[in-house]
Amino acid sequence: MICPTKTNAPQECPAGQVPNGGQTACTNCLAGTYRASSDAACVTCPEGHKCPSDGMANATVCPAGEYQTSPGQTSCDDCPAGSECSDTTTANACPSGQFSLARSTSCSNCASGYYTSSPGQGSCTQCTAGYFCSSTTQTQCGATKFSSAGAASCDTCTAGYECPGPTTSTPQQCTNGTYSSAGASACSPCDVGYQCPVAGMTAPDACTGATYSDSTGTLTCLTCPAGQRCPDTSSTPIDCLAGEFSSAGSATCSACNDGEYTTATGSETCTPCPEGYKCLDKAASPVQCGVGEFSLGGHKTCTACGAGTYKDSAGVGNCTECPAGSECPTGAAATPCGSGYYSESGASVCIPCPGGYSCSDPAQAPQECSSGSYSSNSSASCTTCPEGHRCPDNGMIEPEVCPAGWYQTSAGQTTCTECPTGSKCTDRTSTPTTCPEGEYQDGGGMETCKSCPSG
Repeated sequence: MICPTKTNAPQECPAGQVPNGGQTACTNCLAGTYRASSDAACVTCPEGHKCPSDGMANATVCPAGEYQTSPGQTSCDDCPAGSECSDTTTANACPSGQFSLARSTSCSNCASGYYTSSPGQGSCTQCTAGYFCSSTTQTQCGATKFSSAGAASCDTCTAGYECPGPTTSTPQQCTNGTYSSAGASACSPCDVGYQCPVAGMTAPDACTGATYSDSTGTLTCLTCPAGQRCPDTSSTPIDCLAGEFSSAGSATCSACNDGEYTTATGSETCTPCPEGYKCLDKAASPVQCGVGEFSLGGHKTCTACGAGTYKDSAGVGNCTECPAGSECPTGAAATPCGSGYYSESGASVCIPCPGGYSCSDPAQAPQECSSGSYSSNSSASCTTCPEGHRCPDNGMIEPEVCPAGWYQTSAGQTTCTECPTGSKCTDRTSTPTTCPEGEYQDGGGMETCKSCPSG
């Protein structure tokens, strides 16, 4: 109360003021304090409020986004970033996983892919590539996974790529010669028996047909080479054996054709058997044809010389027609006909000279014996008809003995002579004998004389 005059009744000071020391006048409460009409004195401005000027009747609550922790203050402080000031008397730090801007009355959750690992943050940090984030932590993706910046989770590594980790941000494409399935930490070398011709393969391609791959990391399957076989697409080619061959791109070896050979392993082709040789064993060197046989080039066996031909040396050469006057019974040689035999060209055996002919030249046809001569079978020449015989015809096989009572004293004759009367012819080779005294012969062609009758 104040008493401004001695004549007037005491007066109440208005809100915001208090009596002075002599209680003669009212004075303003200082800034930082206030006085309501019910208050006996100025009151210190409480926490969470501000009293910015003198003479305030009430404390002013700190506006939203501001706070004041101390009493008797003329102003409120802005709520700092990283805190919330829902209670104007204090600034509470945002917990991990939340953030706030300055002058906030609440904290906000970090967006997906962002985090705060400590309280009191004014912003959330974007999750680093190669990591995944909850609102409070950032964790490495590890091998087989990857992520880009701002990821809440990691993705499985794409097939055809590798993610070695632990913080892969971009999968690395597998190079040619390698491959991978989904979720691979590293690309795998292409397996034996397979090829990986391009980058980014998710599975290897199997070698097919007559191709192979005998090492890992192969870009392209190789064609099975000539002279070898490829029974397994994952194994090294195997040389063809002697007697076999193969062309490039063949999975198997083939036996040489009949009439061909190869003594070496790993042959691309077989060699035709040469002329004058036989190749029964396709894996062995050719063998010379023997005497009496021949072969043309490219034949498996030798052929025996045909009837009436011969070959008297081994190896190269043809069979020759057996010459006239010789025989070729085995095909190995031409043997001259023996005496009394002959042959025409191309004969397997000599032929006995027929009776009534001569074969003095075995290379010529038999010559017929002329009258006055003869020949038996297998005779080289004609024989002169002997005394006591006659050879009246050409081509006679044997001479005819002169008939009884006939005679021939000369050789080579075609006739015999009848024994004359008065003679006897006991020997066909001698001249007639005159009948002796006391005998006679009145007939011709008689071997004896008759006795003369008595009287």
